Amino acid sequence: MSSTHCKITTLLMLGGLFILLMLFNSCSKEATEKVDSRSLEQIYEDEGVPVRIMEIGETALSNRMVFFATMSGIQETTLLSKIQDKIVTLPVRIGQSVNEGQIVATFPTDNPQLQWEQAKTSFDMAKKTFDRMSALLKAGDISQAQFDGAETQYEVAKHSFESLKKMVYIDAPFSGVITNIPVKVGDKVNPGAALMTIAQTGTMVAKIWANEAEVQQLKIGMPATIAIDGKEHKGRIATIALSMDTQKHAFLVEVHFANPRREIRSGTTCDLVFNFDVAARQSIVIPRRMIKTNADEQFVFIADGDVARRSIVQTGKVTGVNVEIVSGLSASDKLVTEGISLLEDGKKIKIVE
Repeated sequence: MSSTHCKITTLLMLGGLFILLMLFNSCSKEATEKVDSRSLEQIYEDEGVPVRIMEIGETALSNRMVFFATMSGIQETTLLSKIQDKIVTLPVRIGQSVNEGQIVATFPTDNPQLQWEQAKTSFDMAKKTFDRMSALLKAGDISQAQFDGAETQYEVAKHSFESLKKMVYIDAPFSGVITNIPVKVGDKVNPGAALMTIAQTGTMVAKIWANEAEVQQLKIGMPATIAIDGKEHKGRIATIALSMDTQKHAFLVEVHFANPRREIRSGTTCDLVFNFDVAARQSIVIPRRMIKTNADEQFVFIADGDVARRSIVQTGKVTGVNVEIVSGLSASDKLVTEGISLLEDGKKIKIVE
């Protein structure tokens, strides 16, 4: 075979392969375009919404509820600066007991914005006039109207000066313990800056938020426990809000703990536990996040072959992230756990591992 003939044969073979390759790519592209042309909704309609499921069984329902709580004094407040200036004195320390009205911080009196000297002079003059007019009134040398005018001027000057004093001399609004001082002498602070926190710590309060199902199981006087530094402390529910907080969608519950030795410190975080006087029972328990709400109904989705079925449920006891199902589910049901947001009753599903 000649060299020329071999070259022609080779070219023909390469041309044929090129044509076959182009045809294969064209077919693959057409197939890909055919798949891609379907919308996600069409894919779900044809093949089913991909979901994961869990088989439901009965489990022992815990006879206790646990909440995360932060402890605080039964009465607690943070004192704030009312002016912009440097702190002159802080004659208290953390852990120190203070009495109501005791001065706990001071600021300079020469702040131009306060006009301290002017207010003090006006007050002193008004007081002298008031004292003199009081004596004259008793002697019958002035009328009641003249005295009333002097008294009014005195009360106005006194109120103005007392207001300035409260800005300069910060006092304790009630007797308690200093639990925090985030500033030091010499710091220049702005209005609204925290100076210190005072708390009454003889009784400590744990504030928790209970949802509608949880609050139905709580009663005023019900015992509760916390553990701090390995020691258990016992308390009781003192108050339960009668209305739901619209932002938290929960009810505020306050639990009080006696703290005579100050073993419970303000700001301490802990688990607050309610133990119920009932034995643990076998129940259907599922994660609360699986339950959806529509108006007044609560429902879940269960897998019925390759179809999702909407099942209305009634809930019972809540324990942490789980909730008891009183009715609407059976131990043989298969609960849909993922893909719920894409489902509706009768929707075709595809169970994935």
